[in-house]
Amino acid sequence: ASTGTAYRQAGSWSSGYHTGVDFPVPTGTSVKAVASGRVVSAGWAGAYGYEVVIRHEDGKYSQYAHLSALHVSEGQSVSGGQRIA
Repeated sequence: ASTGTAYRQAGSWSSGYHTGVDFPVPTGTSVKAVASGRVVSAGWAGAYGYEVVIRHEDGKYSQYAHLSALHVSEGQSVSGGQRIA
């Protein structure tokens, strides 16, 4: 979402807000993991569309949503910079 929209403000996800950052890019743009870890979810996720969630070695998670294609599956190990979607 563009800056200035409700989706760029902190708040409750259930009310249409989230604390993440959206990067609008053309369909088909490669999405890469921010760090190495294990894929804990990969597939359809309702309002998020296709998503990937990675648990990183430091115990933190990263979520990638609204994807047009997936290049990883649940349980797969990934490296930082590896294409995941």
